Amino acid sequence: MRGREFSFFKKIMGSVLLFGITLPAWSSAFQMLEQNVSNMGTSYAGTAALAEDASTNHYNTAGLTHLNNEQLVVGGVLLLPHTSLNVTKATTTFGAPLSPSSGNIRPSNDALLPLLHYAKRINDRWMFGFSADVPFGSKINYPNNALPRYSNTRSEMKTVDLAPSLAYEFDHGFSLGAGVDFLYMLVKSDLRIGTGNLDTDGLSESTADNWGVGYHIGGLYEVDDYTRFGIQYHSKITVKTKGYTVTQYPVFLPATRKGNKADVHLPEYATLSAYHAFDEKWAIMADLAWTHWKQYKQLIIKFDDNTQLINNENYKNSYRVSVGGTYQYNELWRFRFGVMFDESPVPDANRNLFIPNQNQIVPAIGAQYRICKNIALDFGYAHVFFKKDNNLNVPAPTAVNTTQGLQNVQGSIKNRLDAVGLQLTWDIVP
Repeated sequence: MRGREFSFFKKIMGSVLLFGITLPAWSSAFQMLEQNVSNMGTSYAGTAALAEDASTNHYNTAGLTHLNNEQLVVGGVLLLPHTSLNVTKATTTFGAPLSPSSGNIRPSNDALLPLLHYAKRINDRWMFGFSADVPFGSKINYPNNALPRYSNTRSEMKTVDLAPSLAYEFDHGFSLGAGVDFLYMLVKSDLRIGTGNLDTDGLSESTADNWGVGYHIGGLYEVDDYTRFGIQYHSKITVKTKGYTVTQYPVFLPATRKGNKADVHLPEYATLSAYHAFDEKWAIMADLAWTHWKQYKQLIIKFDDNTQLINNENYKNSYRVSVGGTYQYNELWRFRFGVMFDESPVPDANRNLFIPNQNQIVPAIGAQYRICKNIALDFGYAHVFFKKDNNLNVPAPTAVNTTQGLQNVQGSIKNRLDAVGLQLTWDIVP
Protein backbone atom coordinates (compact mmCIF):
# COMPACT_ATOMS: atom_id res chain seq x y z
CA MET A 1 0.00 0.00 0.00
CA ARG A 2 1.54 3.32 -1.05
CA GLY A 3 2.14 5.83 1.72
CA ARG A 4 0.00 8.60 0.19
CA GLU A 5 -2.95 6.26 -0.32
CA PHE A 6 -2.70 4.89 3.20
CA SER A 7 -2.49 8.38 4.73
CA PHE A 8 -5.59 9.48 2.82
CA PHE A 9 -7.34 6.24 3.61
CA LYS A 10 -6.73 6.61 7.36
CA LYS A 11 -8.32 10.05 7.27
CA ILE A 12 -11.58 9.14 5.60
CA MET A 13 -12.03 5.43 6.29
CA GLY A 14 -14.70 4.67 8.84
CA SER A 15 -18.35 5.35 8.32
CA VAL A 16 -18.33 5.14 4.52
CA LEU A 17 -21.68 3.41 4.75
CA LEU A 18 -22.79 4.80 8.07
CA PHE A 19 -26.03 5.78 6.39
CA GLY A 20 -25.87 3.42 3.40
CA ILE A 21 -29.28 1.86 3.99
CA THR A 22 -31.07 -0.13 1.34
CA LEU A 23 -33.96 -2.35 2.23
CA PRO A 24 -36.31 -1.82 -0.73
CA ALA A 25 -39.00 -0.41 1.53
CA TRP A 26 -42.68 -0.37 0.67
CA SER A 27 -42.76 3.42 0.79
CA SER A 28 -40.33 5.78 -0.89
CA ALA A 29 -36.62 5.51 -0.03
CA PHE A 30 -36.34 4.46 3.64
CA GLN A 31 -39.71 5.78 4.81
CA MET A 32 -41.94 3.05 6.24
CA LEU A 33 -45.72 3.17 5.73
CA GLU A 34 -46.54 -0.06 7.57
CA GLN A 35 -47.71 1.24 10.96
CA ASN A 36 -50.77 -1.01 11.09
CA VAL A 37 -52.29 -4.03 9.34
CA SER A 38 -55.93 -2.90 9.30
CA ASN A 39 -55.11 -0.46 6.45
CA MET A 40 -52.70 -2.84 4.74
CA GLY A 41 -55.35 -4.69 2.74
CA THR A 42 -56.49 -1.42 1.09
CA SER A 43 -52.85 -0.67 0.14
CA TYR A 44 -53.01 2.10 2.75
CA ALA A 45 -55.85 4.00 1.09
CA GLY A 46 -57.94 6.21 3.37
CA THR A 47 -55.41 6.17 6.22
CA ALA A 48 -56.28 9.66 7.51
CA ALA A 49 -60.06 9.17 7.18
CA LEU A 50 -60.83 5.58 8.24
CA ALA A 51 -60.25 5.94 12.02
CA GLU A 52 -61.13 2.28 12.58
CA ASP A 53 -58.84 1.58 15.55
CA ALA A 54 -56.18 3.08 17.82
CA SER A 55 -53.58 3.05 14.99
CA THR A 56 -55.28 6.20 13.71
CA ASN A 57 -53.06 7.97 16.24
CA HIS A 58 -50.25 7.64 13.67
CA TYR A 59 -52.22 8.22 10.46
CA ASN A 60 -54.60 10.92 11.74
CA THR A 61 -54.58 11.79 15.42
CA ALA A 62 -57.96 13.54 15.12
CA GLY A 63 -59.49 10.16 14.24
CA LEU A 64 -59.15 9.11 17.89
CA THR A 65 -62.44 10.92 18.56
CA HIS A 66 -64.17 8.43 16.25
CA LEU A 67 -63.42 5.63 18.75
CA ASN A 68 -65.69 4.89 21.69
CA ASN A 69 -63.70 2.42 23.77
CA GLU A 70 -60.36 2.09 25.44
CA GLN A 71 -58.39 0.06 22.91
CA LEU A 72 -55.04 -1.66 22.39
CA VAL A 73 -53.62 -2.59 19.00
CA VAL A 74 -50.52 -4.80 18.65
CA GLY A 75 -49.02 -6.58 15.67
CA GLY A 76 -46.27 -6.65 13.11
CA VAL A 77 -45.48 -6.58 9.40
CA LEU A 78 -42.93 -8.98 7.91
CA LEU A 79 -41.10 -7.56 4.88
CA LEU A 80 -39.61 -10.13 2.51
CA PRO A 81 -37.54 -8.32 -0.13
CA HIS A 82 -36.13 -10.26 -3.07
CA THR A 83 -33.07 -8.39 -4.28
CA SER A 84 -30.69 -9.49 -7.02
CA LEU A 85 -27.54 -7.44 -7.57
CA ASN A 86 -25.77 -8.02 -10.89
CA VAL A 87 -22.28 -6.50 -10.59
CA THR A 88 -20.53 -5.68 -13.87
CA LYS A 89 -17.57 -3.83 -12.34
CA ALA A 90 -16.10 -3.75 -8.85
CA THR A 91 -12.84 -2.44 -7.47
CA THR A 92 -10.85 -2.88 -4.30
CA THR A 93 -10.77 -0.32 -1.54
CA PHE A 94 -8.01 1.53 -3.40
CA GLY A 95 -9.50 1.48 -6.89
CA ALA A 96 -7.85 -1.59 -8.47
CA PRO A 97 -10.25 -3.92 -10.37
CA LEU A 98 -11.26 -7.08 -8.56
CA SER A 99 -10.58 -10.37 -10.29
CA PRO A 100 -13.18 -11.51 -11.11
CA SER A 101 -15.00 -8.18 -10.93
CA SER A 102 -18.49 -9.32 -11.96
CA GLY A 103 -21.16 -11.65 -10.66
CA ASN A 104 -24.64 -11.95 -9.17
CA ILE A 105 -25.34 -11.50 -5.45
CA ARG A 106 -28.51 -11.97 -3.41
CA PRO A 107 -28.25 -10.12 -0.10
CA SER A 108 -30.21 -11.00 3.02
CA ASN A 109 -32.56 -8.21 4.11
CA ASP A 110 -35.77 -9.59 5.64
CA ALA A 111 -37.23 -7.37 8.38
CA LEU A 112 -40.02 -7.47 10.96
CA LEU A 113 -41.71 -4.17 11.85
CA PRO A 114 -43.48 -4.27 15.25
CA LEU A 115 -46.34 -1.90 16.10
CA LEU A 116 -48.28 -0.83 19.17
CA HIS A 117 -51.11 1.70 19.51
CA TYR A 118 -53.30 2.66 22.45
CA ALA A 119 -56.36 4.89 22.80
CA LYS A 120 -58.42 5.94 25.81
CA ARG A 121 -61.36 8.31 26.12
CA ILE A 122 -60.89 11.02 28.75
CA ASN A 123 -64.40 12.49 28.50
CA ASP A 124 -67.06 13.26 25.90
CA ARG A 125 -64.72 15.62 24.03
CA TRP A 126 -61.14 14.52 24.71
CA MET A 127 -59.22 11.39 23.67
CA PHE A 128 -55.69 10.26 24.52
CA GLY A 129 -53.56 8.20 22.15
CA PHE A 130 -50.10 6.65 22.19
CA SER A 131 -48.10 4.88 19.48
CA ALA A 132 -44.78 3.05 19.34
CA ASP A 133 -43.89 2.25 15.74
CA VAL A 134 -41.17 2.35 13.07
CA PRO A 135 -41.58 5.29 10.63
CA PHE A 136 -38.13 4.98 9.02
CA GLY A 137 -35.70 2.12 8.64
CA SER A 138 -33.75 -0.24 6.44
CA LYS A 139 -31.47 -3.25 6.47
CA ILE A 140 -29.17 -5.20 4.14
CA ASN A 141 -26.50 -7.87 4.63
CA TYR A 142 -23.96 -9.04 2.06
CA PRO A 143 -21.59 -12.00 2.51
CA ASN A 144 -18.07 -11.13 3.64
CA ASN A 145 -16.68 -12.44 0.35
CA ALA A 146 -19.22 -10.73 -1.97
CA LEU A 147 -18.09 -8.34 -4.69
CA PRO A 148 -19.42 -5.18 -2.97
CA ARG A 149 -17.75 -6.13 0.32
CA TYR A 150 -15.49 -3.06 0.17
CA SER A 151 -18.63 -0.91 0.09
CA ASN A 152 -20.87 -2.87 2.43
CA THR A 153 -21.26 -6.17 4.27
CA ARG A 154 -23.91 -4.99 6.75
CA SER A 155 -25.96 -1.83 6.92
CA GLU A 156 -28.87 -1.27 9.30
CA MET A 157 -30.98 1.71 10.27
CA LYS A 158 -33.51 1.28 13.06
CA THR A 159 -35.93 3.86 14.44
CA VAL A 160 -38.60 3.82 17.13
CA ASP A 161 -41.12 6.66 17.38
CA LEU A 162 -42.87 7.19 20.73
CA ALA A 163 -45.89 9.40 20.04
CA PRO A 164 -48.31 10.57 22.80
CA SER A 165 -51.26 12.57 21.48
CA LEU A 166 -54.50 14.33 22.39
CA ALA A 167 -57.59 14.78 20.23
CA TYR A 168 -60.62 17.05 20.74
CA GLU A 169 -64.07 16.73 19.14
CA PHE A 170 -65.78 20.00 18.24
CA ASP A 171 -69.40 20.41 17.18
CA HIS A 172 -70.65 19.83 13.62
CA GLY A 173 -68.47 16.77 12.96
CA PHE A 174 -65.02 18.35 13.19
CA SER A 175 -62.13 16.99 15.27
CA LEU A 176 -58.55 18.12 15.78
CA GLY A 177 -55.60 16.13 17.15
CA ALA A 178 -51.91 16.75 17.83
CA GLY A 179 -48.97 15.14 19.55
CA VAL A 180 -45.21 14.92 20.00
CA ASP A 181 -42.81 12.48 18.31
CA PHE A 182 -39.83 11.27 20.33
CA LEU A 183 -37.81 9.38 17.73
CA TYR A 184 -34.76 7.21 18.48
CA MET A 185 -32.39 6.24 15.65
CA LEU A 186 -29.66 3.59 15.66
CA VAL A 187 -27.38 3.03 12.66
CA LYS A 188 -24.81 0.24 12.22
CA SER A 189 -22.59 -0.69 9.29
CA ASP A 190 -19.67 -2.99 8.47
CA LEU A 191 -17.40 -3.17 5.44
CA ARG A 192 -14.18 -4.87 4.41
CA ILE A 193 -10.92 -3.07 3.70
CA GLY A 194 -8.31 -4.44 1.33
CA THR A 195 -6.78 -5.02 -2.06
CA GLY A 196 -8.80 -8.07 -3.08
CA ASN A 197 -7.16 -10.73 -0.92
CA LEU A 198 -9.78 -12.12 1.46
CA ASP A 199 -7.09 -13.57 3.75
CA THR A 200 -5.63 -10.14 4.49
CA ASP A 201 -8.74 -7.97 4.39
CA GLY A 202 -9.26 -5.53 7.20
CA LEU A 203 -12.62 -4.52 8.69
CA SER A 204 -14.39 -1.30 9.59
CA GLU A 205 -17.37 -1.29 11.97
CA SER A 206 -19.44 1.81 12.68
CA THR A 207 -22.32 2.64 14.98
CA ALA A 208 -24.17 5.85 15.83
CA ASP A 209 -27.42 6.81 17.56
CA ASN A 210 -29.40 9.62 19.20
CA TRP A 211 -32.89 11.04 19.75
CA GLY A 212 -34.81 13.62 17.73
CA VAL A 213 -38.08 15.44 18.47
CA GLY A 214 -40.90 16.44 16.14
CA TYR A 215 -44.67 16.80 16.13
CA HIS A 216 -47.81 15.75 14.26
CA ILE A 217 -51.22 17.37 13.79
CA GLY A 218 -54.38 16.18 12.07
CA GLY A 219 -57.98 17.08 11.33
CA LEU A 220 -61.08 14.97 10.65
CA TYR A 221 -64.39 16.17 9.21
CA GLU A 222 -67.37 13.79 9.30
CA VAL A 223 -69.93 14.93 6.76
CA ASP A 224 -72.34 12.25 7.98
CA ASP A 225 -72.24 8.60 9.07
CA TYR A 226 -71.15 7.56 5.57
CA THR A 227 -68.61 10.16 4.45
CA ARG A 228 -65.56 11.73 6.08
CA PHE A 229 -62.32 13.46 5.13
CA GLY A 230 -59.01 13.57 7.00
CA ILE A 231 -55.64 15.27 6.83
CA GLN A 232 -52.45 14.61 8.83
CA TYR A 233 -49.08 16.38 8.90
CA HIS A 234 -45.83 15.00 10.38
CA SER A 235 -43.03 17.49 10.94
CA LYS A 236 -39.39 17.20 9.93
CA ILE A 237 -37.20 15.53 12.57
CA THR A 238 -33.46 16.13 12.78
CA VAL A 239 -31.42 13.48 14.58
CA LYS A 240 -27.90 14.56 15.51
CA THR A 241 -26.30 11.13 15.56
CA LYS A 242 -23.08 10.48 17.46
CA GLY A 243 -21.05 7.30 17.50
CA TYR A 244 -17.70 5.72 16.76
CA THR A 245 -15.85 3.77 14.09
CA VAL A 246 -13.40 0.94 14.80
CA THR A 247 -11.05 0.14 11.90
CA GLN A 248 -8.59 -2.71 11.50
CA TYR A 249 -6.42 -1.93 8.47
CA PRO A 250 -5.16 -4.72 6.16
CA VAL A 251 -1.60 -4.28 7.42
CA PHE A 252 0.14 -5.01 10.71
CA LEU A 253 -1.12 -1.95 12.56
CA PRO A 254 -3.28 -1.73 15.68
CA ALA A 255 -6.99 -1.08 15.27
CA THR A 256 -8.04 2.58 15.51
CA ARG A 257 -11.18 4.10 16.98
CA LYS A 258 -12.55 7.55 16.27
CA GLY A 259 -15.81 9.40 16.75
CA ASN A 260 -18.33 10.24 14.02
CA LYS A 261 -21.38 12.48 13.92
CA ALA A 262 -23.96 13.57 11.38
CA ASP A 263 -27.19 15.54 11.18
CA VAL A 264 -29.84 13.27 9.64
CA HIS A 265 -32.88 15.20 8.42
CA LEU A 266 -35.94 12.92 8.31
CA PRO A 267 -38.47 14.58 5.99
CA GLU A 268 -41.84 16.10 6.79
CA TYR A 269 -44.85 14.48 5.12
CA ALA A 270 -48.61 15.01 4.80
CA THR A 271 -51.59 12.84 3.86
CA LEU A 272 -55.07 13.77 2.59
CA SER A 273 -57.71 11.01 2.72
CA ALA A 274 -61.35 10.41 1.90
CA TYR A 275 -63.82 7.68 2.93
CA HIS A 276 -67.34 6.93 1.73
CA ALA A 277 -69.67 4.03 2.61
CA PHE A 278 -72.37 3.17 0.09
CA ASP A 279 -74.27 1.06 2.59
CA GLU A 280 -73.55 -1.24 5.53
CA LYS A 281 -71.49 -3.58 3.34
CA TRP A 282 -69.50 -1.61 0.75
CA ALA A 283 -67.11 1.32 1.23
CA ILE A 284 -64.37 3.02 -0.80
CA MET A 285 -61.42 5.16 0.28
CA ALA A 286 -58.46 7.05 -1.21
CA ASP A 287 -55.14 8.64 -0.19
CA LEU A 288 -52.96 11.40 -1.62
CA ALA A 289 -49.64 11.75 0.26
CA TRP A 290 -46.60 14.01 -0.16
CA THR A 291 -43.12 13.71 1.34
CA HIS A 292 -40.65 16.61 1.39
CA TRP A 293 -37.58 14.63 0.34
CA LYS A 294 -36.06 17.59 -1.53
CA GLN A 295 -34.39 18.78 1.66
CA TYR A 296 -32.35 15.54 1.70
CA LYS A 297 -29.59 16.80 -0.60
CA GLN A 298 -26.41 15.83 1.22
CA LEU A 299 -25.33 13.72 4.14
CA ILE A 300 -22.13 15.01 5.74
CA ILE A 301 -20.35 12.74 8.22
CA LYS A 302 -17.82 14.51 10.45
CA PHE A 303 -15.03 12.79 12.35
CA ASP A 304 -13.20 13.84 15.48
CA ASP A 305 -9.97 14.35 13.50
CA ASN A 306 -11.69 17.26 11.63
CA THR A 307 -12.17 15.30 8.38
CA GLN A 308 -15.52 14.87 6.63
CA LEU A 309 -17.24 12.52 4.20
CA ILE A 310 -19.82 13.99 1.83
CA ASN A 311 -22.59 11.85 0.33
CA ASN A 312 -24.53 13.63 -2.43
CA GLU A 313 -28.12 12.37 -2.40
CA ASN A 314 -30.10 15.04 -4.36
CA TYR A 315 -33.52 13.60 -3.53
CA LYS A 316 -36.70 15.05 -5.01
CA ASN A 317 -40.15 15.40 -3.45
CA SER A 318 -42.36 12.34 -3.93
CA TYR A 319 -46.08 11.56 -4.05
CA ARG A 320 -48.17 8.51 -3.24
CA VAL A 321 -51.68 7.76 -4.53
CA SER A 322 -53.80 4.81 -3.39
CA VAL A 323 -57.40 3.68 -3.74
CA GLY A 324 -59.16 0.80 -2.02
CA GLY A 325 -62.38 -0.70 -0.79
CA THR A 326 -63.89 -2.88 1.94
CA TYR A 327 -66.72 -5.41 1.97
CA GLN A 328 -68.48 -6.40 5.19
CA TYR A 329 -69.43 -10.00 4.49
CA ASN A 330 -71.14 -10.65 7.83
CA GLU A 331 -70.72 -9.82 11.51
CA LEU A 332 -67.48 -11.82 11.68
CA TRP A 333 -65.68 -11.14 8.39
CA ARG A 334 -64.61 -7.98 6.59
CA PHE A 335 -62.55 -8.09 3.37
CA ARG A 336 -60.24 -5.42 1.96
CA PHE A 337 -58.56 -4.68 -1.38
CA GLY A 338 -56.58 -1.82 -2.89
CA VAL A 339 -53.73 -0.62 -5.10
CA MET A 340 -51.07 2.08 -4.70
CA PHE A 341 -48.68 4.02 -6.91
CA ASP A 342 -45.65 5.30 -5.00
CA GLU A 343 -43.18 7.66 -6.68
CA SER A 344 -39.50 7.24 -5.84
CA PRO A 345 -37.61 10.32 -4.57
CA VAL A 346 -34.28 8.92 -5.83
CA PRO A 347 -33.24 10.40 -9.21
CA ASP A 348 -32.10 7.88 -11.79
CA ALA A 349 -28.62 9.39 -11.77
CA ASN A 350 -28.36 8.88 -8.01
CA ARG A 351 -29.68 5.33 -7.77
CA ASN A 352 -27.04 3.20 -6.10
CA LEU A 353 -26.37 0.11 -4.09
CA PHE A 354 -27.47 1.77 -0.88
CA ILE A 355 -30.80 3.30 -1.98
CA PRO A 356 -31.84 1.47 -5.19
CA ASN A 357 -35.40 2.74 -4.79
CA GLN A 358 -37.67 2.97 -7.84
CA ASN A 359 -41.29 3.82 -8.65
CA GLN A 360 -43.63 1.19 -7.21
CA ILE A 361 -47.06 -0.29 -7.87
CA VAL A 362 -48.52 -2.13 -4.88
CA PRO A 363 -51.69 -4.28 -5.04
CA ALA A 364 -52.90 -5.59 -1.69
CA ILE A 365 -55.62 -7.68 -0.05
CA GLY A 366 -56.67 -8.18 3.56
CA ALA A 367 -59.31 -9.46 5.93
CA GLN A 368 -60.56 -8.94 9.46
CA TYR A 369 -62.00 -11.72 11.59
CA ARG A 370 -63.82 -10.82 14.79
CA ILE A 371 -63.05 -13.52 17.33
CA CYS A 372 -65.51 -12.11 19.83
CA LYS A 373 -67.16 -8.80 20.67
CA ASN A 374 -63.93 -7.40 22.13
CA ILE A 375 -61.19 -8.90 19.93
CA ALA A 376 -60.51 -8.77 16.19
CA LEU A 377 -57.66 -10.16 14.06
CA ASP A 378 -56.49 -8.40 10.90
CA PHE A 379 -54.52 -10.07 8.12
CA GLY A 380 -52.84 -8.31 5.20
CA TYR A 381 -50.74 -9.16 2.16
CA ALA A 382 -49.15 -6.93 -0.47
CA HIS A 383 -46.74 -7.40 -3.37
CA VAL A 384 -44.51 -4.53 -4.49
CA PHE A 385 -43.67 -4.24 -8.19
CA PHE A 386 -40.64 -1.99 -8.84
CA LYS A 387 -39.85 -0.11 -12.02
CA LYS A 388 -37.56 -2.18 -14.25
CA ASP A 389 -35.13 0.65 -15.07
CA ASN A 390 -32.61 -0.32 -12.44
CA ASN A 391 -29.05 0.49 -13.50
CA LEU A 392 -26.86 1.67 -10.67
CA ASN A 393 -23.49 3.24 -10.05
CA VAL A 394 -21.97 3.43 -6.58
CA PRO A 395 -19.26 6.07 -6.41
CA ALA A 396 -17.45 6.30 -3.11
CA PRO A 397 -18.11 9.32 -0.88
CA THR A 398 -15.52 12.07 -1.11
CA ALA A 399 -13.58 13.80 1.60
CA VAL A 400 -13.20 17.56 1.99
CA ASN A 401 -10.51 19.08 -0.30
CA THR A 402 -10.06 15.92 -2.38
CA THR A 403 -11.87 13.94 -5.08
CA GLN A 404 -10.13 10.66 -4.35
CA GLY A 405 -12.57 7.94 -3.25
CA LEU A 406 -12.78 4.32 -2.25
CA GLN A 407 -14.49 1.37 -3.91
CA ASN A 408 -16.72 1.81 -6.95
CA VAL A 409 -19.46 -0.69 -7.90
CA GLN A 410 -21.39 -0.69 -11.20
CA GLY A 411 -24.17 -2.94 -12.43
CA SER A 412 -27.92 -3.34 -12.09
CA ILE A 413 -30.31 -4.35 -9.37
CA LYS A 414 -33.71 -6.04 -9.45
CA ASN A 415 -36.17 -5.68 -6.58
CA ARG A 416 -39.52 -7.10 -5.58
CA LEU A 417 -41.07 -7.35 -2.17
CA ASP A 418 -43.74 -9.33 -0.35
CA ALA A 419 -45.28 -7.98 2.85
CA VAL A 420 -47.38 -9.98 5.31
CA GLY A 421 -49.04 -8.51 8.39
CA LEU A 422 -50.95 -9.66 11.46
CA GLN A 423 -52.68 -7.40 13.98
CA LEU A 424 -54.76 -7.91 17.11
CA THR A 425 -57.26 -5.24 18.20
CA TRP A 426 -58.61 -5.46 21.75
CA ASP A 427 -61.45 -3.29 23.02
CA ILE A 428 -60.46 -3.23 26.67
CA VAL A 429 -63.71 -1.59 27.77
CA PRO A 430 -66.52 -2.71 25.43
